[in-house]
Amino acid sequence: MNRSATAASAQCSNRSSSRELLKRATRPCLRLAIVWHAPCSFLDGKTHGEQEPTATTAMACALAKPGIPSMKTSAALPLVLIISAPFLGASCATTSAGAPPPADREVKMTCMQPTMTPLQETKEMQLKGGVQIILAMEPFQCVSMIRTETRPGSPSFAEQLLGRKTHPGQRYVEVTKTPYFSVKPERLKLTLKISNQLSRVFRGAGTVVQFTVAGKTWSNKVEDYAEFTNVIVPPRGEQQIEIYGPPTSAMPRQGNIGLFLYDVVTKTDAAGNITEKQNYEWYYNYVLQTKEETGAEHKVEGWEGDLPS
Repeated sequence: MNRSATAASAQCSNRSSSRELLKRATRPCLRLAIVWHAPCSFLDGKTHGEQEPTATTAMACALAKPGIPSMKTSAALPLVLIISAPFLGASCATTSAGAPPPADREVKMTCMQPTMTPLQETKEMQLKGGVQIILAMEPFQCVSMIRTETRPGSPSFAEQLLGRKTHPGQRYVEVTKTPYFSVKPERLKLTLKISNQLSRVFRGAGTVVQFTVAGKTWSNKVEDYAEFTNVIVPPRGEQQIEIYGPPTSAMPRQGNIGLFLYDVVTKTDAAGNITEKQNYEWYYNYVLQTKEETGAEHKVEGWEGDLPS
């Protein structure tokens, strides 16, 4: 009687241990319904006439009993793992299996912002003969921009399983958005307002437009001042046009910039013949000033269809 009680107690203890070990072995994402159909004694080759043990029973008993399980138990274990895989993907889908997204990283934004000041002898409004020209320079400013970089991400095993059904054909990516400064406009931009006080039509054709940067002539292109050479202003009329100078990348840290309009027709006779041409000149002093600010670099990863644009 004592031997039977001891055996029964050991058997129950083994069952209890197997339950505990199985709980530890199966993480929260792996949820299995365990049904105890047979005693653990089948591992010793004694089934006591009971039915064939289930795979889950074999796994539990194998965990409870030390040593190498029988052939019958070993064959059952892979079956448990295969059946468990869908449960793993389904339950882990609602939780973040990977590491939390990295915190925003502080980055420094820097740009060289040109500051223009007209020289004392320069008049922005100049009237010569019957043609008045007013010059206005668009100020430079450092504008905050975002640079976006996309590269393949590292999804967790659960995310890969779930993504095959919920995001077919999509990539799992890591997107990094980094702020930076950009100088706007990227090159010298001048607005000219032409007032024609002649009795004849004013034509910009034949005028030569030239820039100097730090005492050196800048080689501009015809399209940079095409609006001026193509302009036609009727008598007593006005026209506003734009011309473009050197880019900021071509400017030294400081110096002078000159704009010259050569051979502008300022006077004609009654027959419309040109009787006078004059030159217009503007001089500016400029300094490239460093502007710095801090911004936050943001990283996020996920399926392409879920990420904000």
